[in-house]
Amino acid sequence: MKSDGEIMEILAAYDLTGSLRATAELTGCSQHTVAKHVQARDAGRPIGEPVARGSGYTRQSRPFRSGPETDTNRTVRSCPGTCIAASSSMRS
Repeated sequence: MKSDGEIMEILAAYDLTGSLRATAELTGCSQHTVAKHVQARDAGRPIGEPVARGSGYTRQSRPFRSGPETDTNRTVRSCPGTCIAASSSMRS
């Protein structure tokens, strides 16, 4: 996260250059970072205010699985060629 001073430098450089890429090169950050701060300023959001992520996705934790023996529905194959060769040799 950028400090308020760094954000002000980014915005000042953008006002001078008018280019996201040129500003990114001058300030040493990504052009996507420049675009994010310019859009926030144009939208009237305060400097450094976190942007809410729109997906609403929350990460759900799962219990740790130590190996294939903990999941009876999952088959373990080292490589598809091996499994095909093994099954065809069993038919003969």
